[in-house]
Amino acid sequence: MFNFTSFKSIISKDDISNNIIKLSSIERIFEDSYVFCQKVLGFKSANNANTSLKTVRINSINDEIYINTKISKINNKKVKFENILMVSSGTKESKIGVRVFEVNKDFETLVKNTKVFNQKLNFFSSYKGIVRTEECDQMYHMNVQFYFDKHSKALKKFTNHIFKNKLFKILNGLIFLNFIKLKSFTKVFCFFCNKLSIALKICFASLSNAISVSK
Repeated sequence: MFNFTSFKSIISKDDISNNIIKLSSIERIFEDSYVFCQKVLGFKSANNANTSLKTVRINSINDEIYINTKISKINNKKVKFENILMVSSGTKESKIGVRVFEVNKDFETLVKNTKVFNQKLNFFSSYKGIVRTEECDQMYHMNVQFYFDKHSKALKKFTNHIFKNKLFKILNGLIFLNFIKLKSFTKVFCFFCNKLSIALKICFASLSNAISVSK
C-alpha cells in the first residue's frame, strides 16, 4: 500500500451552505483529486467507482480540506484507489467521505511513478490541485484571478499550519505575480511555502516534467 495527498486547499465561503459543505464542492474536489492522480501516475481511466459521504458541520471557513489517497494491489493487473476526503480545524480532523475506484494497471508500474512524492524538499506543501481549462485563456495563460485565488489559499493554509494552536489566523496577504505559458491545459498545480522566508513557489508538474517559479 502507498499513501499520498492528492488534494490540499482550504474551505471557502462558496463551498458552504448552512454550515455544510455543498455536494457540488465535494464532487469538484474528488474530481480534482482524480485528475491529479491520473496525471501524476499515468493511468487512463477508472472503473467501479463508489462514493460514501457523511454530514460534517463546518464551524468556520479557511479550515483545511484535503484528500489522502491510498493505493493497494488487487491483483497483477488491477489496483484499488481509496480517496479519503478530510477536513481539519486546528488539531481536530473529521472524515467527510470516501471515493473508491479501480484502475487496470500494474501495481509496480504505478509505484515507480510515485517517486515524485519521495523527494525531500525544504518546503511545506500548502496547496495541491489542478489547472482547469476554464482557468486559462486562448493563449494557454492561466488567468490572474485564479493565480490570486490559489496563492491566497496556499498562504492561508501555510499560516493556519503555523498558528493552528493559536487563537488567530491570517485573513489577507500581498502577492506579486508573473504570467506563465502552459503547454497544455490540464496540469498538476502545487504550492510550496518556505518555512523561513515564507516565500511562495508555484509548481506546474506533469508525469514527464515540471516547471517551477519562485515568488
